Amino acid sequence: MRSTAKTLILLAFCTALWAVTLPSCDDAPAKSTPDTQSSDSIGDSDIAGDTAELPDVTDQPDQTDSTDSTDQTDLVADTEVIEDTTPDTEPVDIADEELPTCEPACGSHSTCENLVCVCTEGFGDCDADATNGCEETLDIPTHCGTCAPGGGCDLFGIDPFCTVPIVGQVGFCAPTCLPTHLDLDGDTLTIPTNGCETGLVQLAAQNLSV
Repeated sequence: MRSTAKTLILLAFCTALWAVTLPSCDDAPAKSTPDTQSSDSIGDSDIAGDTAELPDVTDQPDQTDSTDSTDQTDLVADTEVIEDTTPDTEPVDIADEELPTCEPACGSHSTCENLVCVCTEGFGDCDADATNGCEETLDIPTHCGTCAPGGGCDLFGIDPFCTVPIVGQVGFCAPTCLPTHLDLDGDTLTIPTNGCETGLVQLAAQNLSV
């Protein structure tokens, strides 16, 4: 009996305690369902706004650097082309090259100039044969500056003296009468001249006959 009474008392006490501590249905706060969609929408709006207000400038391409790089690449390419296309040539020693000469070779008293044999001063190629060179001397009374025989100095009674002022041209004679001849008409210094036409012996004979 005592055990049963204790049990009942204990049960009553626990029931009373539970009734005091347990909140009523009116006092319980109403459960609210979180508006997930609204929250997500607001979050997305904020993120989009942030993106518009703060653009990522680091993603913009640097056009200046790109242009410079292209120019440098082109210059390098041009240099490589020039180096590749430059022919490898050996320096030419002009002294080792054979200079052209006259054919046939020039003879005596002549030299080769511009592939033509030219007579040296005072000589002439009177036979037109380059192999024997310039064989005639032109500063003598026989030629007197030209290949033509005589040259105006082979005259009667004259002691010829040939003067050639310009090489290769016809010279002139400075004749003087031989000691045995006289220039009666005075034409020894003119061209043409008949020289010293009268000898002293002839003149004396003529005077005696008169």
